Amino acid sequence: MTTTFIKKYFTLIIVLFISMQSISQNLTPFTVRFNQDIKGDMVLIGNNILGPSNNPFNDNTAFNHLEDMQYIDIDNDPSTFSSSSADLEIPNPNCYVLKYAGLYWAAVTKGDQPFTNVKFKGPTGEYNDITGTVIFDAGETSADGGNSFPYACYADVTNIVTNLTDNLGTYTIANVSSALGKTYDFVPRNETGYSAGWSLFVVYEDPTLPGKSITSFDGFSTINENNLNVPVSGFTSVPAPSPVRASFAFATLEGDKPITGDRLKLNGTTLSTTDRSAN
Repeated sequence: MTTTFIKKYFTLIIVLFISMQSISQNLTPFTVRFNQDIKGDMVLIGNNILGPSNNPFNDNTAFNHLEDMQYIDIDNDPSTFSSSSADLEIPNPNCYVLKYAGLYWAAVTKGDQPFTNVKFKGPTGEYNDITGTVIFDAGETSADGGNSFPYACYADVTNIVTNLTDNLGTYTIANVSSALGKTYDFVPRNETGYSAGWSLFVVYEDPTLPGKSITSFDGFSTINENNLNVPVSGFTSVPAPSPVRASFAFATLEGDKPITGDRLKLNGTTLSTTDRSAN
């Protein structure tokens, strides 16, 4: 009898949340969206789609509630009102098969904007019209006591991505709907500021890589100055040679870089990377 081991156990959690000064709470529980054992890996790319005065938001000292946040629109297409891009790269481009692609987008609105329809374009081909599934919609109920009404959407775009002539390269998302302008009006109340962006989660097969168990989750939680535990369940460990290693990726909405103290912990361990400090 031959026993096949999954040599590494990988988990991906797509986390979409607003940072605000109201009560922290899990509004949409995190549930499994994708779960598969595969010889391959995962990639998460994305971009924001708002910036001060239609410029990419690169100011490390700015707070978005003090900025005149406007749509970024880079595609030179008059039929779109917002657009931004990110590049999908795979370490071994000559030996892979894309198995899954999940698109997420989220923003803060004023509570009266349509948001489920966006446009999605790969490295080849034209825009595809996408209608998303709503993960969370604040509706006309403020999420921060001020004027923030966030939403988050998801769409399975696997068929679009796998049918592209070339599916490595630049992906562009357009018409992500958001509120615009600034929210700070010198009135002492909770102000989150406007923010919007998207993420593309891709799972690919590569027979030269070790076997992995890849699981994705999505949900919606609000975070304030207090800690919030975001419970996830539904992934299964498998027999594997020691040590079993985990790779973790996530996406969030809102969070000003000058505000220190924002952090993510996994089972009590603070996470950080080379380009993402612990705080």
